Amino acid sequence: ARVAETVEFEIENYVPWDLDEVVFDYQALDSDAPGTRLLTAMVPVEVVRETLRGLHSVGVEPLHLASDAVVLARLLEPSEDCEVILDLGAGRTLLCAVHRGQAAWIRCLDSGVSSFGSTSDARAHWLGQVRASLISAEQNGTPSIDRIHVCGGAAHHEGLLEAIKDALGVPCATLQLPESPKDAATAPLPEPEHALAYALALKGFTARTSDGICFRKGPFAHRASGRMNVRLTIAAVAAVVLLAVGLVTMHFLNISQLKEDLETRNAQLTATVLETFPEVSATALQTSDGAISVLQEQVYGLQWRVEALQGPENSSLD
Repeated sequence: ARVAETVEFEIENYVPWDLDEVVFDYQALDSDAPGTRLLTAMVPVEVVRETLRGLHSVGVEPLHLASDAVVLARLLEPSEDCEVILDLGAGRTLLCAVHRGQAAWIRCLDSGVSSFGSTSDARAHWLGQVRASLISAEQNGTPSIDRIHVCGGAAHHEGLLEAIKDALGVPCATLQLPESPKDAATAPLPEPEHALAYALALKGFTARTSDGICFRKGPFAHRASGRMNVRLTIAAVAAVVLLAVGLVTMHFLNISQLKEDLETRNAQLTATVLETFPEVSATALQTSDGAISVLQEQVYGLQWRVEALQGPENSSLD
């Protein structure tokens, strides 16, 4: 809760633009360092809006809008080693440093295998960008890189693994994608070029509470989430109304019971007066106040008679 209250103020110290212009999200990293380390990602508001508009135009309503490099972390088992997934495509390269099953650091390079050309200099330039990125990752708190996994459409590029290993001095191999969490014996095992799509598909097998980085926030929140909030609000209002109706009903039931008790007591009072004083007219006993008044008058009359029978307090002799 304290992180959520202060994260915006902290992020403003690291980015050169107004946070109102971006959609950002973060996740806490499992770290032994003091304090809390966060992995934060942000996208311009217009990019999110255009992305959702394009998806809506083809009838797609995404529940989750993720950062591509972050989801690659799902392809590795949690480990104390720090491993890097290198997703190499034709025109871009995704780097994701994974530690303890979490994406600890990410970067996207706007160059891929198509930039290698026929000369070794182009590939050396690309390797230099990768090396600089990994050095930056270690300088920003990521543990030393233990191994590199290569995937993506260009994962089988000739001589790529050897070049990475020689340039970076880190063991390098083609990424072996994990088995399907469901029907592993019959489900086809995807190839390295399917890594990003497979990582996104694995989202369906993760806990709903562990969304990770998600840009469907604020004005871009998923409609179903909004409808669910409306339903919960309606349910809460209905519960309050039912409770109020129940209380009112109980109130009227109590009043009805009290009236019945009062009528029973009045009937008993009238019967007692008539039985004790038969000469009293029944019309004078129609109400409880009338019955009590008649009873008091009769009692006062009896008291006067008793006093009269006792005679004067002083005798003639006295």
